[in-house]
Amino acid sequence: MLPPGPLAVTRVDGLLLELGLATQEELIGRDPDEEQSHRGHGSGVFGQPPVFIISIGEKLERLFHYDFPNVHDFNITPVHVAAEVLEFGGNFNKYILAKGLQKHEGILFRHLLRLILLLDEMASIPPLESTQADWEDRLDELIGRLSDCCRQVDPESTDETLESGRGGDELTLNLRSVRTP
Repeated sequence: MLPPGPLAVTRVDGLLLELGLATQEELIGRDPDEEQSHRGHGSGVFGQPPVFIISIGEKLERLFHYDFPNVHDFNITPVHVAAEVLEFGGNFNKYILAKGLQKHEGILFRHLLRLILLLDEMASIPPLESTQADWEDRLDELIGRLSDCCRQVDPESTDETLESGRGGDELTLNLRSVRTP
């Protein structure tokens, strides 16, 4: 599993703690020394259950349910398609076969293309704690890896989608003028 990114660490985790939606252990895990002491107390059948670190998808789901407590008529299943595809070396087909997702291949492919477009838009709006160059470099590297992955599957539709979806975002232009001192 990939380590938590800047969004999770600097924004989402603090909000979850502030709202009481997650514990410190769920966000960063237990200290190894503390883990040993918990095993010693009640380590029998009814000992303390292990605490698992929650993913960014689960964190966002908790925030969603907090903000919209009366929405119950649909299911949310957090997935990490982009991260898991990259863990498979960017080999989309290997990922699909290993996870048994052949029926969802088209949806996942389009999801990756939309993510690339979103990352491209976000590249021009760095968080306050980052510089423009650092932020763009990190996202450009990720965009490149995901684009290569998609081109292995269908180079023509990948290039067509990425070309038609880029540029001209008025929100980005307005935010840039507001953030520039």
